[in-house]
Amino acid sequence: MARKWLIPLVLSLLLFVSLFWGWDLRQKLNDCQKINQELIEEIEKKSYQTSEEKNYLKEGDSLDSFFALSSLEGKKIYLDSNRVWLLIFISTACPSCLETAQDVFYALNRYQKRGLEIISVSRDIIEDLNELVRSSHWHIPVARDESGQAYRLFRVATEPYFILLDRGQVRFKSDALNFERREAELEDLIKKALENRDTL
Repeated sequence: MARKWLIPLVLSLLLFVSLFWGWDLRQKLNDCQKINQELIEEIEKKSYQTSEEKNYLKEGDSLDSFFALSSLEGKKIYLDSNRVWLLIFISTACPSCLETAQDVFYALNRYQKRGLEIISVSRDIIEDLNELVRSSHWHIPVARDESGQAYRLFRVATEPYFILLDRGQVRFKSDALNFERREAELEDLIKKALENRDTL
């Protein structure tokens, strides 16, 4: 009698073990696939970041070529190498950022008489920028970075962001968090750039 039930019991155990082993194997394979996918994504991310590190301009770097931004009237604004430019990157979605940008402009606009070019740069839609100029008494000339080229080139991730270009060379880069402690440094760099320009 015992033998009669022994064979089905053994077969059932073997079936259970095979099913469990198969499920366990599939689970392990799925786990491996997930880990591999995460590793691939991490490698691709690091590779992308490395590429970005190589491509964006840091302080001391020079522009290989000079590009143009667009005014609100559709005219081209060429960042040529014969001028000293202060670029202030802004977003109309951040009122406090706009106030900071205006404060910096008012603090430094006296250097415009000596040749400093100050422009605000944004990738916002033209309707929002026109509204900014109309409603907020915005006094900084506005340039649109339609393609995002300037944002990528200088690796601008937050607004406001400040870039000083002296005859094609990046002299100063700062976000708002670091700007306060570097404001005097920026003014000194502007003075030196304009003095050097006057002696040429």
